Amino acid sequence: MRTSGRLAVVLQSIVVSSLSACGGAADGGHSAITAGGAGGAAGETGASASGGRASAGDGAGGQLQAGGIGGAFIIVNPSGTGGTATAGSGGAAIGGQGTAGSPLTPTMPTCDDKGLLSFVDGLNLPEPVDYIGIYLNQGTVDATLYQSKGTACGMAIDEAKCKAALVSGAPLVGFGSLYLQNTPSPLPLYNYMYVAYTRGESVGFISQTTQLISFLGEIDTANEAGLMFLSMGFPPGCNMISETKDAYFFATQSVSVGCPVSPPGRLFSVTRAGDGVVTTIGTAMPCVGRRPEGLREPKASRANPLGDYYASIAYLEAAAVLAFEVMESELARFGAPAHLRAGVRRARCDEQRHAKQMADFAKRWDGSVPPAEVTAPIARSVLDAALENAVEGCVREAWGALSAHYQAATARDPEARRLWRGIAADESEHAELSLAVHEWYLSQLAPDERALVESAIQRARLELRVELASAGDPDAAVIYGAGVPDPARAAALFGELETQVLAA
Repeated sequence: MRTSGRLAVVLQSIVVSSLSACGGAADGGHSAITAGGAGGAAGETGASASGGRASAGDGAGGQLQAGGIGGAFIIVNPSGTGGTATAGSGGAAIGGQGTAGSPLTPTMPTCDDKGLLSFVDGLNLPEPVDYIGIYLNQGTVDATLYQSKGTACGMAIDEAKCKAALVSGAPLVGFGSLYLQNTPSPLPLYNYMYVAYTRGESVGFISQTTQLISFLGEIDTANEAGLMFLSMGFPPGCNMISETKDAYFFATQSVSVGCPVSPPGRLFSVTRAGDGVVTTIGTAMPCVGRRPEGLREPKASRANPLGDYYASIAYLEAAAVLAFEVMESELARFGAPAHLRAGVRRARCDEQRHAKQMADFAKRWDGSVPPAEVTAPIARSVLDAALENAVEGCVREAWGALSAHYQAATARDPEARRLWRGIAADESEHAELSLAVHEWYLSQLAPDERALVESAIQRARLELRVELASAGDPDAAVIYGAGVPDPARAAALFGELETQVLAA
C-alpha cells in the first residue's frame, strides 16, 4: 500500500467529522471524538500534515481523532454556508456544514384530485391559452383525453369549426411512453401522447420536444417540469419532483439488489431551458469506482446480503481493471505524459489486487462473482475519453474513495476494516490520478469541448446526489458487517465531498 496524498487526508477528515457529528462508533464500541493535538502524522495511510493524528480505532470502543492543524493543513468549506477551518495552535477546526453549488429542494406542484401531478395546472405560459388537454392514443381511432383545463374552443367565434379542427388535426405520432420494470405508472397504457390547445380561433397541437419547449418557454414551475418529464416517457407522481436553481429532477423507484450495471431506476432531469436527460440509476446501492464503456450486466447470483455485496464489489473492481487497460491504451495513443500512463498502470495493478481481495470476501460469505465483460471497444476521441474520465473518475472514484474511508472506520468486522483501509488509500490515489488526467485532457481540448466536460462533471454530481438521496436502505448485515453508509449518512458525506473536493 502506497502513501496517499492530500486527498486521502481530506477524505479521512470528512469521515471523522461525520462520525463526530453523529456519534459514530468503531466495531460497536463507544467512539470518543477528540480534536487537536500538536504535531504527529495525519491519517492511517501515513499521509503527513502538520497536526494531530487522525485515526479510526480497530478495537471495541476505538477512538476517532480529528487531526490537529498546527498551521499547515487547512480544510476550508469554500462554497457552503457553514463555518470554515482556521489554523490554530495545535487545535483542529473543521468547516461547518455547507452545500456545494445549488442544493436539491422539494417542490410543491399542483396535483389533481387523485393525488397525481397535474400537467395542465401550474403552467406559466408565455402566451396564455383558453384550453389545454393531454391526450393519450391507446390504439383506437380517437385519442383519450387524460387531463384538461378550460373549455375547448370556448372563445372561438365558430365553435363547431374549431372543435372539428381539434379532432381532424390530431397528430398521428407523438411522445412515446417509457415502461420500467417493477415501476408502476400512474397513467394507463398508451402508444403515444400529445398536447392540444385552443387560443381564440386557433387550434394547436404539440407532439415534438421543440414545440413543447416553445409552448412552455422557460421551465420555471414544477408542473411545467412534470409535463416535460411526461414528454420524456414517464409521469412523475405528486410531490416527486425536486429542483435546484438550474434544473428539475425526479427519480423512479424500483426494486433492485446490489449494484447492477444497468439499474432499473431512472433519473429524469430537465433544465430551465428545457434540455431533458434520462439516466439509469441504482436505487438500492449506488455504484462506485470506474466502470468501462460497454460493461455488460452480470448474471444475478443470490447468496446472502454480505456475499452478494462483496460479489458486486469484486465485479466492479474487475471491471475497473478493464477500464484502466482502455485508459492506458488511449493515453498512449493521445501522447499523454509518461507519469500519467505510469499512474494508470499502477492503478490497474491495484484493481487486480482489489478484485481478488473482494472475491475472497465474497466466497467467505458464499457469494459468487461473475466475470466482468465489456463489448468490443472502439477507437474514441480525446473528448469521448475526457467525458468518461470526468464522470467515472473525477466523481465516481472520488465517492468510492470516500465510501471506502468510511467503511474502514465503521465496519464491525476487523478483517473488513483492514481491507477497506488499504482500498481507501489506493482509491484516494486513483481519484487524484483521475483529476490529474482530467486537467491534461482539458489542455488538449477546444474551449467548447472543455465546457462539455465541465458540464458532464456537474451533471454527474447532481445525478449521484439524487441516487444517494433516493437509495433504499442496504441490508443491516451490509451496514454493520461492511460499514456501508445508510442513505442519509451517504448523502451527508457526499455533500461534504462536493464542498471540499469536487467544487474546490
